[in-house]
Amino acid sequence: MVPQLTIIVPFYNAEKVLPACLDSLRSQTVPVRVLLANDGSTDNSPAIADTFVANHPFAQVFHLAHGGVTVARATALKHVRTPYLAFLDADDSLEPRFSEAMLSAALQQKAIVVFCPYRCIYDGIPRHVSYGGDTNERFKGITPIRNHPSLLLEIPAFFWGKIYQTDYCLEHIHFTDEAFAVLEDVAAIYPFLIDVPSITKVSEPLYRYSISSDSACHVFQQELARIPPLRELHRRFEVLGALPAFLPQLHALNRCYLFDQLERLHNYVNPPHQHRVVREYFRHLDSTLPGWRPHPFHPTFYAAYWHAVVTWNAIRKKKRL
Repeated sequence: MVPQLTIIVPFYNAEKVLPACLDSLRSQTVPVRVLLANDGSTDNSPAIADTFVANHPFAQVFHLAHGGVTVARATALKHVRTPYLAFLDADDSLEPRFSEAMLSAALQQKAIVVFCPYRCIYDGIPRHVSYGGDTNERFKGITPIRNHPSLLLEIPAFFWGKIYQTDYCLEHIHFTDEAFAVLEDVAAIYPFLIDVPSITKVSEPLYRYSISSDSACHVFQQELARIPPLRELHRRFEVLGALPAFLPQLHALNRCYLFDQLERLHNYVNPPHQHRVVREYFRHLDSTLPGWRPHPFHPTFYAAYWHAVVTWNAIRKKKRL
């Protein structure tokens, strides 16, 4: 049986997690083509990938210089030859029916993009399902999301957990030029999705999203790295003429991805950096989302509160010393 789906797996120093990821590809109930993109790894993961390719009839590996996950994805994307494609992160895995169920939905619904809920795996322990719920019917006959802005945030803000019609994807998807440290998916996937002619959803959680306590996504003091991709997201929506229609969604995304980081200021003491985080967050919100304030004094008091938290944490630490 000739594969109808190519799965792209970028990886960097993933020797601990890559075997489980590749095992999930071996276990797919329909044949898939696999493109592995080694982003300049210095551990044993290139050898793991080479062994997989040697034993998989539809697999290929690209050994690249270290340029970041976006470059790795884009390089592999150029070599897709199947009608559909998907992305899989090296520390995640797929349920055996992922390819079969997603392809079936794409063909039955004549969809350009198909997505599914994902199950969060915390340090190897399966936990809750995200983006589940009874929203499947809402996506039937919706063309496109630009005409239904409220649906945008019901789709996960990641390249993974979806399959894409290859020809449409190659023509319309635009990865970010800048190598963002975090949220690189957010700046590209939502501008892409708003004009997709047909999107559908599979109700089963077929993607397994791994969250590790030592994951690169939780690098210490990385709060400021979130601002550039959110600023790029806003710029792309402006270029696409999607504002002000999608301003409520941009408000929600900024609050989600920025305000949750403020809570982390409790967890360490570095006053110069932490005060800068507070200043830059509110400066970003004021410059990109005018009118976001519930009332004129709200951000003043909220910013003052977090400046006070930073100062109090520093005083407490000095007292302990």
